[in-house]
Amino acid sequence: MYAADAVQAVIYQDLNGALPCPVYDETPPGAPMPYVVLGEWTDTPADTHDLDGSELTVTMHVWSDAPGTRASMRPRI
Repeated sequence: MYAADAVQAVIYQDLNGALPCPVYDETPPGAPMPYVVLGEWTDTPADTHDLDGSELTVTMHVWSDAPGTRASMRPRI
């Protein structure tokens, strides 16, 4: 298992327990809003002299059918 896979699993599990809306890796057709989608990942090497490392960054997209951004800001961590 790659480190990014383990990190994604933990983020998905933690967000699903903390947010009042569903969290998806891939949005199912017809999913009711609001919901959060785990988006793009970047994996930047962060090696040191004697250790291998990475800095992982994930983009999270919040989708809402409410006007403006206020409703999409509610499901904050």
